[in-house]
Amino acid sequence: MHTPLVILDRDGTVNHDSDDYIKSADEWVALPGAIDAIAKLNHAGWRVVIASNQSGLGRGLFDVATLNQMHDKMNKALAKAGGRVDAIFYCPHTPACMVEFGNGINRTRQCHPLISRLDVVVAVMVDRAVSVQNHQWGVHAFALSVCQAG
Repeated sequence: MHTPLVILDRDGTVNHDSDDYIKSADEWVALPGAIDAIAKLNHAGWRVVIASNQSGLGRGLFDVATLNQMHDKMNKALAKAGGRVDAIFYCPHTPACMVEFGNGINRTRQCHPLISRLDVVVAVMVDRAVSVQNHQWGVHAFALSVCQAG
């Protein structure tokens, strides 16, 4: 059976983003409609994964236990709405580390082991910015502008 897969960025796509970083579960607030949209994708047969740059880890702004608390909050909200994410991948590196690695660290590459194990008919990355490297993994990437009223 072919499985459609959507790879979602977290900050600014699933939850509110902040220039000061999301550093705690209290600061993690879902964007309006995001949780229900993920549940609808699940009900339509899509696998959903989160792939997120979390340079706040590398900067020492929060630790892995705190990141897990943020994801627990998201997962509880999803379960309440009848949805789920199948996996969460994150990159803890700072921009300086990414330059050092030749910008080889990217979210699509983090997800590649999952994509290669599934019989994926289509994989889509939803993010605010699109990388050319996404296409190297056979992922169709779309930039998404998330706007909110008020």
